[in-house]
Amino acid sequence: LPGRSDEAAIDTAPLAGQSVVALSRPNGLIASTGNLYWTSTAADEFGADVSTVWRAGKNNVPGSEIALYREFGDDRFFGDIVFANPGTFYGYFVASYSTAGGIISQIKRVPLTGGTAVVIANSPAAGARDLRTDGSTLYWIDAGGIRSVALAGGAATSLSSDPAVGRISLDNDFVYFGE
Repeated sequence: LPGRSDEAAIDTAPLAGQSVVALSRPNGLIASTGNLYWTSTAADEFGADVSTVWRAGKNNVPGSEIALYREFGDDRFFGDIVFANPGTFYGYFVASYSTAGGIISQIKRVPLTGGTAVVIANSPAAGARDLRTDGSTLYWIDAGGIRSVALAGGAATSLSSDPAVGRISLDNDFVYFGE
């Protein structure tokens, strides 16, 4: 997915061994067996910015990608995305909003067939990122540490109150982090 700029021409010529499947700049990107899912926020100097959750087949023709969910406003940014199947396939993503009191971050979910997004959790601190899942729980970091919440939603649990955490990763037994 090459970067997109409204001020410059878009180069859609792929490099050797690559193909272009969409024309947008992903903030978060994840692959399933047959699809790609990503988030983007496109600036619009004449109107509201657009934050979108996208889906496209791995052999998609640019312009055929599907917007699963979209919000308009200059005060928002969609980031990391993961997917899980707690009975139905959902995409879970980070949505951050600028408010008079500062930045707030939420974890939202949207059906992978498209539809309305639902807030799963409010992050206790700003700057939610590194969203991961083990198939039953969502994990992320924010300005205050490592957080988690069940896929069904609820109050975020603090696993670590270390604001110096920079990245996380998971396996079947542990949450790993760097600081």
